[in-house]
Amino acid sequence: MQPRANSKYRLYEGGRKEKFGILLVKDYPERPPKSTRRLKWWVKPIYDYIGAGFSDETRDYRSVGIDTKYGLMDMDTRQLVLPMIYRYPLYFNDAGTAITWRDYKAGVINLQGEEIVPFIYDDVWYLTELVPAVHIDRNGEERPYQRHKRIGYIGYNIDGTRQGYDLEGHPRELTEEEAENISWKPDLYYPEYSHLTIEELEDIIRKEYTAWREMGGGETFSHVWRRKPNQAIDEQEHKIHQLLVDRRRRMNEVWVDNKKNADRIKRVNDLLMRAVRKVIQLGNRTAKDLKWMEKVPCTYYHDIRIFVYPQWTNSTSDWDYTPDPSLSKAKQREKLSDEEADCHNHIWNIIAAMGSGMKEDGVALCFYHDMEGRDAPLTVKEATLDDGQTWAEGIDLPVYQDVYMTYPFHLLFHDNYEYSLEDLARINDFRVRVEVGLETKEQDRRRR
Repeated sequence: MQPRANSKYRLYEGGRKEKFGILLVKDYPERPPKSTRRLKWWVKPIYDYIGAGFSDETRDYRSVGIDTKYGLMDMDTRQLVLPMIYRYPLYFNDAGTAITWRDYKAGVINLQGEEIVPFIYDDVWYLTELVPAVHIDRNGEERPYQRHKRIGYIGYNIDGTRQGYDLEGHPRELTEEEAENISWKPDLYYPEYSHLTIEELEDIIRKEYTAWREMGGGETFSHVWRRKPNQAIDEQEHKIHQLLVDRRRRMNEVWVDNKKNADRIKRVNDLLMRAVRKVIQLGNRTAKDLKWMEKVPCTYYHDIRIFVYPQWTNSTSDWDYTPDPSLSKAKQREKLSDEEADCHNHIWNIIAAMGSGMKEDGVALCFYHDMEGRDAPLTVKEATLDDGQTWAEGIDLPVYQDVYMTYPFHLLFHDNYEYSLEDLARINDFRVRVEVGLETKEQDRRRR
């Protein structure tokens, strides 16, 4: 189902308390003004989420949500045609059906709310097949290709049971090829290590990481900005990345997507959002208190940046050495050096060091924002790219329906680092930091 070409509705974020509402294109042909105080809303801005529009050729619809509960609204009548009882946004396909969640189970419904596939599965996927198609490029030339055509659904449970359905919801048997594709798992880069325990694999990673550092790896200016790349260092770095990916894949394979583990992830996500709200509050307060820096005659540049870092047990993020008075100063220095080396060599810190995201003292960064040049206070919704929909890519299962994944958590789990779900579930807390920089000029020279 696609939006009608002459659809008269436009989604616009604004109004009260960072909610979503809808304005009419015919009333506001250009971009709506920044202030929405006196505007007449077609749909009042009371929703946490409004999805992309689609149509059944007669009416326009939008998926709407409040507090991670989703329903379907008819845009002409502004009435809910499906109540907000579903825990996943309603994306209807060309056949007029949508995969969604309810009561920690997945199923399929139609526009009338009728169950096409019953809500008895831990997950539901589309069944597809490759069919020939033709693409006409900008020069008008036909280019053949193969596209995925949806032919049905498959219900899946964590105990391994599966059931196929056609597009009308009739049960069907899975072909041998379909069953094989569903059971596919990514290959390990180093299958020769598959018989090792996770602890033994981590020991190998530590040795390879130590060798990489001794070769000069991790030195930003000598490694990234050098004119002639060091092939040996690059190959060693690539090997460590592959070993970390293998570790993550193996650990996630044994991770059980049940309510207990979902609650563990929710706890970490809630702790993270508490830290994000705190650091935004501190950042806004700091920016307000230091507004005077803009008026200092010799000020060349000033900035305020806010950070959030995860804390694990036995990592440098919460490492604190306590001196032992019974030992000599030489022994204390030796113990301090050994403990600090062990902390920096912890697997979580190696993952942070090898990740593509920012880090500080070997600790991964999961939230960062530069508050320079802001006229209005920074909001949580703006800072976390919150569009009313969870960032649960790779962990979007009904058992996590109570977990509203945030973008900062997404950065740790999906984009920048190779942490497994078990690694993230063990996070103890998050620490925040506000950094203020002031650069002045004096006699054509800058000081910071």
